[in-house]
Order: sequence, then C-alpha cells, then structure tokens
Amino acid sequence: MARAQLQRLLWQQGGECFYCRKRLSLKDASIDHVIPRSLGGQDKLDNKVICCRTINQLFANISPKTKISYLLNWKNKEMPCPAQLEDLKEHNKDNDDLKEAPEPLPKMILQEPVSS
Repeated sequence: MARAQLQRLLWQQGGECFYCRKRLSLKDASIDHVIPRSLGGQDKLDNKVICCRTINQLFANISPKTKISYLLNWKNKEMPCPAQLEDLKEHNKDNDDLKEAPEPLPKMILQEPVSS
C-alpha cells in the first residue's frame, strides 16, 4: 500500500519533489505530511506530498508556517545539501512554537552557489 501511494503521489506531482522541484526517482522519494501527524495532521492523501528524503528529514515535525518560511528563503536558490541538515535541525529546535516568525536561515545556506 505505501509503495503504491508513493508511486501515485510521485506521478501526480510530475515526478518532482514538492519543495525543491528536483526530479525524483522512486528510491529517493519520500512521503511528507504537510501538517505533521505529531502536530495533529491526518494520514490522508490531501495532507501528503512527495519530496526528497533529505528534505523530509529536515521538515520532520515542523509546522507548515515554518516550512513556508524556509521555502521563501530558498526561492531561486538551491535547497540545502544533506551535509547541512544537522545545522538546520539545530536551527529548527527553537523556531517552531508559532509564537513569532522564524529567524532567517544562516547565511551559509542562503548564499549563491560559487561557479568554478
């Protein structure tokens, strides 16, 4: 059932990660609950999207508001690589209480890629 649902969502999203729009293979795809189940989100199709495994790990248990904040910060930039996940997880710890807007991401993540 889970694999069939993964395939269906991947097909519905045109084979791309919902968040970074990179092409995904089935083995690199992961189902993300837009509203995490830990925050009361339901385990229904309308609360699920396909995304990269690393992004799903990054967005685990954070609110949609915080996800949107990060996506806006990443607009027209590369999403962080897996090596940066730990830095971002540490950054997320204190920013998901919804009492105030999240702090901007660290500059190392927002800078433009250096071309060689």
